[in-house]
This record gives sequence, C-alpha cells and structure tokens, in this order.
Amino acid sequence: MIRIVLTILIPLCFLSALTGQNSQQYSLYFMNQGQFNPAAVGLDENIIVTGGTRNQWSGVLGTPTSQHGNVQFGAAPLSGGLGLFFEQEQMGNGKSSKASVAYAYSMNINRNSLFRVGVAANWENFQLDGDLVRTPDGVYEGSIFNHADDLLANGLLQGSNLSADVGLFYLNNNFEAGLSVLNVYELPKALGAMELIREPSYYLYVANRFELSRRLEMTPSVLVKSILSQSQLDLGVKFQYNDNILFGASFRGYSQLSLDAVVPFVGYYFSERFCLTYSYDIGLSALQTIHGGSHELMIKYDLGRAIWKGKLPPIIYNQRHKG
Repeated sequence: MIRIVLTILIPLCFLSALTGQNSQQYSLYFMNQGQFNPAAVGLDENIIVTGGTRNQWSGVLGTPTSQHGNVQFGAAPLSGGLGLFFEQEQMGNGKSSKASVAYAYSMNINRNSLFRVGVAANWENFQLDGDLVRTPDGVYEGSIFNHADDLLANGLLQGSNLSADVGLFYLNNNFEAGLSVLNVYELPKALGAMELIREPSYYLYVANRFELSRRLEMTPSVLVKSILSQSQLDLGVKFQYNDNILFGASFRGYSQLSLDAVVPFVGYYFSERFCLTYSYDIGLSALQTIHGGSHELMIKYDLGRAIWKGKLPPIIYNQRHKG
C-alpha cells in the first residue's frame, strides 16, 4: 500500500514546481520507457524491436499523426544497453523526422537494486510547405501569392539540427523510477530566414508491479511531462493476466485546464516474444466535440537472441518489462 501511495505522490510533488511538453505524445508510454529516457534502453539482454503509430484527434484535418520504431539490446561489454530510434510526425503543413542513438550505463547498488545513467544523440529534420500556409495579412488572389511576412517564404522550407538527451533510471525489485531531460542541448534549426529551437522537455516516471495472485499482476504508473512553463500528468494502471493478456487504462490531466483524456488499452502476447497493444484516447477537453479520439497501436518483438552474451545483473528484468 505504501508503494502505491509513493508511486502516485512522488510525481505530484513536482507539479507545484513544474508549470506541457513539446515532444510527441504517446499513451502507451509504459510499454517503451526508452523512448523518453535514454537510461532505460537495453534493459533486456535480447534484441527487442518495437514499432508503433499514433493518429491523434482522428477526424480533424491536419492533426498530428506519428510513427516510431526502435531496436534495443543489452551490451555486456559496455556494462549497459544500446538503442537505435526513429520517429516521424506529420502535423498540419509541417513534417519532422528524427533518428537517435542511445546508451545506458548500469551500476549495481546491491543484489536487488540497479542504477542507470543514459545519454542520447539525435538528428532531426523539419519541413514546412510554405505554399500551403495562409497568414492573416497575406494576399492570395489569382496569381498573387504573398504571405506579407519577411520570415515566411513560399515553397518547401527545410532544416535539420543535432540535439542531446540525458536520463537517470533506478530499479529495485518491482519498483522503478526515471528522470530524463530531452533536448537538454540543441543546436538552432535554420528554416529559411527563421531559426527554430525547442525548450527542454522534462520527464518523471514512476511505476511499481504488484502480484495480486498467481496469474494476475497490477502495475500502477505515473508520468509527468513538463517544459517548465506548462506540465501534463498521466496516471495509469496496467493489469497482466496469465502472462499474455494486458489491459488497463490511464488518465491524462490534473486540473481543469490540463484535462485531456481517459485512455483504455488492451494487449495480447501471441507468443512469449510477440505482443500487440492498442489504446484509444477518449477526449475530455473542449476539443472532444470536434474530434473522434486518438488511436495508438504498438508492436513489440523479442528476437530471442543477444548481440553480446554476458552475465546479467542480479535483477530479473523480463517479469517487470515484459509488458
């Protein structure tokens, strides 16, 4: 009971100091912690391949759609894990693509505890179709096409840059917690006459697994996302039955202004190595009257072999991270 309370209260204490996030939104965050924390990559010795897609606010033209894929594996000679990540997102007239490589270093605290430090290097490309943009003061009549904006040009605008992420991750038996900063360092991205740079995004994640019976497990989790000026909170609970059926729900929001969605999800292990999970965001904000919810699908596959064979730390990862 104490751990359930801590899982919920620890991130809530940060909300008074952290006042959303400018990274992509994923409802199935608990299935792939390495996506937002480089210290969580390569927790399993085997090669794990994960891919997914998200259609946010379906039914509304120009709303975000994204795809992602990654490969993670343990790296015994490097005392940690490695991960390769790819993401792309289409939002309105803009499109972004991102490729990352991440490394996590593992340190055994004692027989049941593990502490990890991670870093990721990212390359990102952004495109904006200026011909599809319409500004309030622009003139678009017949052959006249003028944005009336010195920074915004016609045609395809494209720019790329480099950035870095850092993270910490702690595991103790069935309890885990992580703190990460995405875009902790970022070079400006030149887009025509404009220079774009994103604020750092802060992620705090806490989860704990409980065995309710021989066949049923429960894992409550909390995720706080922040850019300091704005924050968002996800509270979730995942149940795993008979090692192959996943189900549960999460709630996004902590105030009237941040209230966003209730997210039921379901997943199934077709084998010990292959899992398919689906979630649906039921909108609770003012936008619920104009969109048809958000759909997210994730596939996770364990190749059943490792690149490097080595002695694993004295913590059983598969039981906790299988789902």
